[in-house]
Amino acid sequence: RWKLFSCRALDAHDISLFVEQAERFHNLSADLRRLAVDSQGEVDRVVTLTGLPRTYGRIEVGEVLKEHADVEVDPRDIVFRFQRKGHQSDTVYVLCKSVKDSVRVMEK
Repeated sequence: RWKLFSCRALDAHDISLFVEQAERFHNLSADLRRLAVDSQGEVDRVVTLTGLPRTYGRIEVGEVLKEHADVEVDPRDIVFRFQRKGHQSDTVYVLCKSVKDSVRVMEK
């Protein structure tokens, strides 16, 4: 069975999301290593968030954390997980500035 779908032209926002996602996929291993090193042994500073819209980028995740948990996170400290075929997952790893910030994120 064939699935019907609609097509539309990409706008600048769509293209910027695609470029950002491609960069994140390319840098995934290095980003995960950097999170491990930058946590300085405090693995409690790393929070895993799930259920995020797949259209979100680092900026959007940072805005949500600021709005709902009053926690500011450097966008470089937000690392997305990817599925087997390279599609962005709904899971993201966030390195908070402190354990206190990570607890605040988990409470919200």
